[in-house]
Amino acid sequence: MLAYIIIFTVFIIMVTLIIYLFKRIIFLKEELLALNEIAISSEKNNLLSNLLNLSFENERLPIQARKICDVLIYYYNIDYCTIFTYNNRNTLDIVATNITNKYLKDVKSYGNHVIKTIESRKSGKIIYSDYPLDYPSASDRNIKYFQLLPLISRNKLIGALMIENKNVSILDGNEVEFFKIVVENITILLQNFIFNDDLMKSAMVDGLTGVNNRNSMDIELREVLELHRSSYSNFTIVIFDIDYFKRFNDTYGHAFGDIVLKSVAQFINRNIGPDDTVYRYGGEEFLICFTKASSDDIYYRIDEIREMLSQLKLTNDSGVTTSVTASFGIAEYPIHGHNIDTLIKNADRALYYSKERGRNRVTIYDDNL
Repeated sequence: MLAYIIIFTVFIIMVTLIIYLFKRIIFLKEELLALNEIAISSEKNNLLSNLLNLSFENERLPIQARKICDVLIYYYNIDYCTIFTYNNRNTLDIVATNITNKYLKDVKSYGNHVIKTIESRKSGKIIYSDYPLDYPSASDRNIKYFQLLPLISRNKLIGALMIENKNVSILDGNEVEFFKIVVENITILLQNFIFNDDLMKSAMVDGLTGVNNRNSMDIELREVLELHRSSYSNFTIVIFDIDYFKRFNDTYGHAFGDIVLKSVAQFINRNIGPDDTVYRYGGEEFLICFTKASSDDIYYRIDEIREMLSQLKLTNDSGVTTSVTASFGIAEYPIHGHNIDTLIKNADRALYYSKERGRNRVTIYDDNL
């Protein structure tokens, strides 16, 4: 009888202990969930705080947009993030991305295709698969998740956010609603950045030629350098000088010299790409920044522009007609320099080599020049 009592007592103790441990496990699990919620809430606050802090920085649009990408990449562990702006030609332009130059043309083309075909600009478009997707460049980068979200301010499309990932999903169910809030904040930021960028650009245009001025060049080339350093990609600068410019002023007067400067600057501006920029460097000297091409590629483009320029006829109000030529020097980052001053110095050296060799020619910098 005593043995049964002992066994029953032990059984009761064990059951009580199991119930206690079970309750303790539930309590600890609830505590962990609560702590996790606090951690998630704190992380969300940090994410929004980091986005908000960008609004107080006085940087150009590409730099600000790239910082938005960096924030999203960090908090959501995204492989590729791209921000587009919507231009007055009703197409999307890439303003910031961590995708290498090799795939930018395909990404831009596909982004424009999607924005024109999506049924609802509020929801955007999501594609995912267990296998790499089949749009251009996706298989090369092993993309299994694609999302493009239109950024709309006051019922007007101002840009788009594109996310690409090598995993099928990047958001848990609980994250979807918060991500909508993040996108709303990004839209507001982008609209402000675009507005401020437009104001800055109006103060950075050369009054005579209509192209960007020296102040703009100093600021934007530093930004281009920073972007390409972070993405380990190259860009090319070209310096060109109007041949025998002093003769135009001496022969026909300064008014005709102004016509030459303006005509040449605008001709060059019309014949470079939408992602390239021409600056008035000083006097009759100009600089072009090609952000997505190597010096070898640019050589042939510039040589074609040089030839077309030599066939251009300029006429003043008195009916005097003349032609004009220019000499060009090319330097590429990082091959020909790791900072802007060195690149400009080496492009300038290549330019003077062109002038020394008879003018109206193009030279790529070489250490032997």
